[in-house]
Amino acid sequence: LETSKVLSALASSEEVRELAKRIRTGKAKELRADGLCGSSVALLLASIMNGRGNNPNMLVVMNDMDDAGYLYHDLTQMMGDERVLFFPSSYRRAIKYNQKDAGNEILRMQTLSQTLTHHGEGSHAESFPTTNTPDGSPHHGGDVRQDREGLLIVTYPDALAERVVSKQELDENMLTVKVGDEFDINQLEKDIFKLGFERVDYVYEPGQFAVRGSIVDVYSFSSDMPYRIDFFGDEVDSIRTFDVQSQLSQSKVDAMTIVPNIKKDNTEYISFLEFLPKDTLIVTQSFAFVCDKIAQ
Repeated sequence: LETSKVLSALASSEEVRELAKRIRTGKAKELRADGLCGSSVALLLASIMNGRGNNPNMLVVMNDMDDAGYLYHDLTQMMGDERVLFFPSSYRRAIKYNQKDAGNEILRMQTLSQTLTHHGEGSHAESFPTTNTPDGSPHHGGDVRQDREGLLIVTYPDALAERVVSKQELDENMLTVKVGDEFDINQLEKDIFKLGFERVDYVYEPGQFAVRGSIVDVYSFSSDMPYRIDFFGDEVDSIRTFDVQSQLSQSKVDAMTIVPNIKKDNTEYISFLEFLPKDTLIVTQSFAFVCDKIAQ
């Protein structure tokens, strides 16, 4: 059976409809679902999030990184990757080994920036249109979004134990560029430099930017690929992601958000739970286990 048919059948069942109703009305402070195993957890969550009505953000806290990874994979297969985000620890192993993972740090910042802009929070909040790949097929790249449905964020205790920058701090250090905007390239270069980006000849890692005539390349900490901004005079003519190795364009987007690596002496850090909207639904395998693990 097609996944959509399975989800549709599950969503129409009396039990799931009642569960979704209680979630959306917010009348029940605590709900429990028993008897779930394997991918049935992902099926249940996807059927609720895909249902009609105003869906709140959902934070799913699995017991460890492996469980979170498996669930995230299942959910993206069922829902796509536009509304499903992964929030990992920024460390490769345990925090005590102090070995940072650059890829995970990008994923964390990507989740923060998308969460901030998704429901109209922050001065950079936008309702971005669907982007297109070179062959013309729809694509949602980086932090560019179209729908206003709830986000589903998958994480685990080790990741929640690390604090994140505050909403205000992140909002003040973001720069949004859209096709059709007018910028003085010299001023844009100064603005990117003020955010802490390093000017290089060719970008190859987050935190770098390059200017060549009417083209500005920038590698944001909220995207897994760098962006190429092409100007026609002072107007942004096009924005594309591109491959670092080949320098060839990958997909065309209508807007992008430039986010630096925010690490200042006076940076305000908060719990990720404080960063989320207040109506976010928290889902755990074992709430007591999660609390104990974070405390450790």
